[in-house]
Amino acid sequence: MRDYRPNKAEQAKFHLSKSKNHSLAATAEKLPALSAESREERRRENKEKTVESSKKTVVSSFWLFLPVFLLLFLAMLLGVWQLRTWLLERKSIQSDQKILLLRSGKPEALLLFRVKQKRSEWASLVSFSETEKSPSKIAFNPDFPNFFWSMQLGVFLDQSFELHAPFSETTLLEAEFLPEETKNFLKNVPLQQEDFGKTSWWQEGEKAYDCPLSIVNATQQSGLANQLSQVLETANFSVVRKENAKATLGNSQLITDGNSHCRQLVQRLHAAWPFLEVREDASVTQEYRAALVLILGENLLVADSESSN
Repeated sequence: MRDYRPNKAEQAKFHLSKSKNHSLAATAEKLPALSAESREERRRENKEKTVESSKKTVVSSFWLFLPVFLLLFLAMLLGVWQLRTWLLERKSIQSDQKILLLRSGKPEALLLFRVKQKRSEWASLVSFSETEKSPSKIAFNPDFPNFFWSMQLGVFLDQSFELHAPFSETTLLEAEFLPEETKNFLKNVPLQQEDFGKTSWWQEGEKAYDCPLSIVNATQQSGLANQLSQVLETANFSVVRKENAKATLGNSQLITDGNSHCRQLVQRLHAAWPFLEVREDASVTQEYRAALVLILGENLLVADSESSN
């Protein structure tokens, strides 16, 4: 059988078809590469868009929450300031104080710290020290300086200290004797000078204690109850009775009826005059018709005093 041979037209058609198939195969080989490059380019563009979008989100969030952060920061600062104020007030004096400063045993200055009015005041007592004028001729015991100088000056004193450096506000803040709570008050309320001769300046204007007090003179010195009553009234204590005891007593006493409304007054008196023996006895307070009874003993006077009022 004779072999079939395509004619020239068929051969040309076959070669054309083969050439097309080869071209398609080459194109198909290039497509994966082009597709990978396209995907990578697209991925890069998407990443850039994501980063740009994130930046915009962060910036917009920052400006959105900035006022909130500022408010929180201000609230925190306010809280810290309030806490500091509260701690200072807690460590500061809670009631008015009268403090006497002495130099070489003589009055130098009187300090007043007023809690409600938030005032710190002082008056020079140098003139008093130079003239040595005293409203009292009774020889009081100098071992009790607060009581001694209260009676000499006619002013109820909470504390008294010996001053070894020139008087100034800086000296007080650096002084070891001044209590820390008083220093804290003084740091916030600077001193203002007043005149000691102005009696209304150092007298307390409001009734600080709703606690009736009786004074009983259990010494041989006459006039002591009246003089002490005048001193206590400068601090606005409510003195309702002044009497002489039937017998003398060695040590001074402060007798309470046990009621809580007198607690602050008892604390202030005992802090100023620690020599007082504090005890509770309702029968004594009933006898003298008062919530507190202050009995003045011989320990307040110099032994064998011949002075009289």
